[in-house]
Amino acid sequence: MYYSARSDNEVVQFGAISCCVFQSMPFDQVNVQMERNALEVAFRCLDDNSVWHFQRGQYEVNGVL
Repeated sequence: MYYSARSDNEVVQFGAISCCVFQSMPFDQVNVQMERNALEVAFRCLDDNSVWHFQRGQYEVNGVL
């Protein structure tokens, strides 16, 4: 669990790389592909080919990741 670096509110969040952490299957499950480099992370939805880009700076606090 962690606090969101992109939110102005202190919202506790969590990340899951594997669906094994869930007790049941979500209804809106989609397949995604993640690509990353030193400057950004991109998520591509394989169902509709939409892409979301997140720049490293969005996750830095005072210049620290």
